[in-house]
Amino acid sequence: MTDTLFGKEKTGFRKVVLIEYPRRGIWTVAFLTGTTSGELQRLSPQPMINVFVPTTPNPTSGFFLLLPAAEVVELQMTVDEALKMVISVGMVVPPDRSAIHLAGEDGV
Repeated sequence: MTDTLFGKEKTGFRKVVLIEYPRRGIWTVAFLTGTTSGELQRLSPQPMINVFVPTTPNPTSGFFLLLPAAEVVELQMTVDEALKMVISVGMVVPPDRSAIHLAGEDGV
């Protein structure tokens, strides 16, 4: 787990996502770890993905969830930025990348 989070290759977390957890109406940051396959996907009526929800402030523990792909919102923040946000219990929030991109398009 430590190698996945802090190792040189950091191949475990592919993208940062937003999910409703632990219930509808409450959102949390999670990490996409893969696509569900095999028996688990075969038994599901819809495409599923694998996500890891880290605990705060220790992201080496957390919850592994299988979620319908349609219920997951992909974020533009980097894995490093999301980890900083989790470790800081939300005190360090990355910039809104879409706002930065839009500002660059206007020549500002």
